[in-house]
Amino acid sequence: MAAGEYASHNIAAFGGEGFHISAITGVNRAKLGYFLHHEGVKGATQIVKGTLTDDAADNKLAAQMKTRVSDGTAEADAYKRKVGLRAALAYRKWIYDYVDAKINPKFYACDPSKFDEPLTMEQIEAKLK
Repeated sequence: MAAGEYASHNIAAFGGEGFHISAITGVNRAKLGYFLHHEGVKGATQIVKGTLTDDAADNKLAAQMKTRVSDGTAEADAYKRKVGLRAALAYRKWIYDYVDAKINPKFYACDPSKFDEPLTMEQIEAKLK
């Protein structure tokens, strides 16, 4: 399955969870596709619906901050303190900030002026509900 087909499949499955995927178009669909690739439909659903548990979020955050010399727990705890959020909300912030920073289809366009500026993941989330 090609990347575009995989993203389309994940977006359709995410829509099956009750989200308004038709509200997400253009460059924002690429961001949603990456978010779904990173989290899977189940994980993304938990994040957007606010049902991700703090225990699961702690594990996810530590896994993202893991290095060869650290299991990521201390870094995850430091991040939660820095942003002042409990684990589930801290992980949501981390993944949304990551997608916002890394996924901008305009970076890869021959003529970026033909594309609108992408929404933030928070704005995308609001449109999905």
